[in-house]
Amino acid sequence: MKSWIRSVAAAIGTLWLLGAVQAAPPPQGDPQLPPSKMPRERFPRPMPEEPPPPRLIPRICNTGPAPQVTLEVKKVYVGLKWAAVPNARTYWIWRNVVGTTATADNLTTSDPFLETEYWDAVPDPRYDYEYTITAVQPDGCTGSAKATVNGPYALPHPTGTSGGHPTPNQIILNWSEQWGATGYRIDGPGIPNTGLYLPGTTFIQGKKPLFAGTPGSGSYGGERIHNMSAAVAGQGVARSEFRIFALYPNAADYSRSNLIYVQRVPPIITSISPTSGTIGQTVVTIRGQYLTDPGDSQTHKTAVVFGAPANQYASGGTTANVRSRSSTEITAVASASGLVRVATYQQLATGGGTPSGSALSQQSFAGMQAPPPPPSPPPQVRVPGVVGLSFNGALQVLQNAGFVPLAGTGPTGPGTIVQTQQPQGGAMAPQGSAVTVNTVALAGGFSEITLYNNMQQQRSVNAWLFDMAAGSWTDNASIAFGATTRFDLLSGRTYFILVLDPTKCGGQNNPANAACEYWRLPGVPGDENGPKTTVPIN
Repeated sequence: MKSWIRSVAAAIGTLWLLGAVQAAPPPQGDPQLPPSKMPRERFPRPMPEEPPPPRLIPRICNTGPAPQVTLEVKKVYVGLKWAAVPNARTYWIWRNVVGTTATADNLTTSDPFLETEYWDAVPDPRYDYEYTITAVQPDGCTGSAKATVNGPYALPHPTGTSGGHPTPNQIILNWSEQWGATGYRIDGPGIPNTGLYLPGTTFIQGKKPLFAGTPGSGSYGGERIHNMSAAVAGQGVARSEFRIFALYPNAADYSRSNLIYVQRVPPIITSISPTSGTIGQTVVTIRGQYLTDPGDSQTHKTAVVFGAPANQYASGGTTANVRSRSSTEITAVASASGLVRVATYQQLATGGGTPSGSALSQQSFAGMQAPPPPPSPPPQVRVPGVVGLSFNGALQVLQNAGFVPLAGTGPTGPGTIVQTQQPQGGAMAPQGSAVTVNTVALAGGFSEITLYNNMQQQRSVNAWLFDMAAGSWTDNASIAFGATTRFDLLSGRTYFILVLDPTKCGGQNNPANAACEYWRLPGVPGDENGPKTTVPIN
């Protein structure tokens, strides 16, 4: 009888102990212990033939040691660091917005998590955040530390910006990488309205961000500078301006930006001819590249200086009377003996111009004080238009007209056509002078073709698109001087583009009237997956 009473008393005591342990709630304000994070049994279960002992569920208590936390806040990132807590089975990290009743976010989803450093990108840089770091002991006891960071957080844009313009077809943009910027957006000429996006810092939640650029030699704001660059398509030789924005996790500030200025492609002088003659009477032809550009100042036009100092940036010499200008050739009356300099001016929005580039000849002009009878200059004749012709066909037309054709940029084999020429068709140039033709290959086809009205007479034109497969005109547009229009091309089709000058045929806009024709581009293959191209109407 007594043994039965002792057994009942022992069972009641065991049930009371289990109920007390299980009913003990966690302290208020501490994160709840999810079932997945409950510590496992420290010992294996007994063999099946032995009765298992009662299982004690460890309770959560706040008597464990708390981590000593330090903060490092950089841009939109919060770095949490602490010394390892002895015997800690895992760490929990919780984040909540200060001043709200929203449920805190659990940042550590792995179990166990034993790192002693954690980097977080704040969800919204406008708010203050509180972080709770809890060290969990094997018996379930916990110790917590809190850290608060205050917003708003800085979203700086790149520094150390610069730009280069090595050719009319390419621009190189450079900048110093901003720490923690996960990407960059660039806006500017030739870039769609949606911007050009480039990757930046690599960030993995929990890890410190890693730079993506090339390490530089200096530092900025305590961080080593990492250099980044991007190449974009050039839109001619003129000066251009780009805007660059830094993008951060969950945030971007488009109200401000940094500017990247790209100077004009400097002119290049390849030759002057003749190299001697009568000062004030001899017309000298200066040949080269990028000597003029539509983006140059219209009031401060390209200047030619004779007798220039050997240092092209020094002042001096005599400004010449310029007879004609083009991107590859300038004719000017010799005004002094010595080196020849070509100076260009950038058009300003307020009018006028500012110096944008200069080139110095390798040859000198030897001026004569007692001039012989001046030679007769070659007659000025009209340059035939060869844009749209095949390369071989253009050579034949120019040679028959008494000009010297020169191959410019682009391929010269079969399947190529002339995209631009200098001087342009219809311009007056010395008989026997050179005409440079720039070609493109059309064998692969284009998805769209953009026409740019750059005609010498500065008039509006009408453009027509003829589908050779359908045998009909499928599109047309009026293009003001300096404006563009775009034609979409379908795969498997060949197109013929005809440009009309209404002033030549009494204001008519009729592609069947041959008197209206100003310019043509035949045999353009279409490919909906092909590249896009721009062709100027000169």
